[in-house]
Amino acid sequence: MILDYVGTTFTAKVGVRDHLAMKRIPGTRHKAKADLWLVPATWPAMLQMASIFGNEIEATATARTEALRLQHQAKHRHCRASHLHKGLMDPRLYPFQQDGVSFLRWGSSLLGDEMGLGKTVQALQATMGPALVVTTNSMTHKWASECAEWGGTLEPLVLEGGPKARAEIFEQVGDRTLLIMNWEKLILHSRQAAFGSVGAKPGKDESLNEFTWATTIADEAHRAKDPMSQQTRALWAVGQCSDRRIAMTGTPMADSPDDLWSIMHFVSPEEWPTRGKFRERYCEMRDNGFGIENVGIRREMMAEFDAIFQPRFLRRTKTEVLPDLPDKTFVTVPLEMAPKQKAAYKSMAEEFIALIDGDLLVATDILSQLGRLRQLASATPVIEDGEVVAMGAPSNKLDALEDILSEKRGVVVFAESRKLIEFIGSELEKKKGGKKARPPYKVGYITGAYGAAMRQRYVDAFQAGELDVMLCTMAGKEGVTLTRADTLVYVQLPQSNIDYLQSQDRIHRIGQESNVTVIILSSEGTADETVAANLERKNDRLQQVVRDNARVALYGGSDF
Repeated sequence: MILDYVGTTFTAKVGVRDHLAMKRIPGTRHKAKADLWLVPATWPAMLQMASIFGNEIEATATARTEALRLQHQAKHRHCRASHLHKGLMDPRLYPFQQDGVSFLRWGSSLLGDEMGLGKTVQALQATMGPALVVTTNSMTHKWASECAEWGGTLEPLVLEGGPKARAEIFEQVGDRTLLIMNWEKLILHSRQAAFGSVGAKPGKDESLNEFTWATTIADEAHRAKDPMSQQTRALWAVGQCSDRRIAMTGTPMADSPDDLWSIMHFVSPEEWPTRGKFRERYCEMRDNGFGIENVGIRREMMAEFDAIFQPRFLRRTKTEVLPDLPDKTFVTVPLEMAPKQKAAYKSMAEEFIALIDGDLLVATDILSQLGRLRQLASATPVIEDGEVVAMGAPSNKLDALEDILSEKRGVVVFAESRKLIEFIGSELEKKKGGKKARPPYKVGYITGAYGAAMRQRYVDAFQAGELDVMLCTMAGKEGVTLTRADTLVYVQLPQSNIDYLQSQDRIHRIGQESNVTVIILSSEGTADETVAANLERKNDRLQQVVRDNARVALYGGSDF
């Protein structure tokens, strides 16, 4: 093989028999007229070529490959030697946060710390202006307040209001600005990068692309997991206008390595150029009956994958860096459904239809059937004109929750269904007589029905001990601190592993002083058990990539 170095590209001339092998290297292109292959001058590309061609690469190219390797791995060593820079850092930072700041200052990265370890603080300490932060709507003003405390000379500016107001805000951006915006506004103010057969798309307004950002930060970066979405491709386009890119998420994979590729294409597009070749080289693809599914990293490629991924990835778990943080214990409580629930569940499972109080509940396909079964496993649907308008009694989940609340206060409750949360809340707020006589519970809500200001009032009241229970949908999985609670109850598990992990970290985070108990209420022999098994499978796939130390020790290397 003849390999020359030209600018940011290698040119390779190979024999006819090696053309197929060259096609498998991500980022390579063939120039037919010159019969040359263009290869990205990156350490991952050189590692992949060395893996395929070995000693066939000539000595001069091997030397250049070694230089790239040292440059790439220096990032990993740098964060471990961050004590050299700690004298220049805010003394309020934990030691592991100082390591994180040093790592982020070195170059474009994915910060994958477990939720609750202060990723925002680390990113602010590592950032100079002008900088852009893309975050969730509920976190825009939290970023602004954190910037005021931790951002040094950065001046926070939240992009909000109507078109005229936003245009005026763009005019205020200067060298020290930290511009903060929500994910939804990306497509309003940026062009969209190309993906596969989908070409680049100009934006109606490209204000974000007119700046050269010192840093672009993608907070909750798992929101960019879908490469076909306009938000993701707008983020990529803004990233192209940035000197450095930081992605932040404790859950970089929702379900498959495809999610990770999309995030890493933002972080380092030259090292993660094409999803198709990434899948072909590293991923286990299987036919699941509905199509081809990416089920994880191929075991035989794990070492090479780690060599490429790990130098741009930093993750710490709470058990590693906060040994004094209280423990978290999981308890699954198996429940028997009430007879009315059980009869309706059996009919829906077998016939796709159930008769409830004289009204028919119908499922039209497998997905809608799963949704109906999940409802019936928790409570009894209230039906009008064939539609579920509310949830009602009997409910085995409500009965079990009341037993828990009879023994303790300050409990956080999560469910995916807002109708279920609203039903539970209405029942808890009632005064009960009879054998289970009790005064009404004082209840707070975090759901999509409440605005940010009202949610915060509920949070403040709960933290102050003024509420007995906080009822949450997955709207409460981000940007909320509920550390007064030491018990979290899932009356209904989410189907998303990201939602599952993030919701727990509302109470198990810095500031928690008691051991935490996570209680999962599960109806026996129902879809509840299927959802729990799927969450475990998704978490296994996540661990295959993030490789938390405790998990690796438990399962032995990559054998998840």
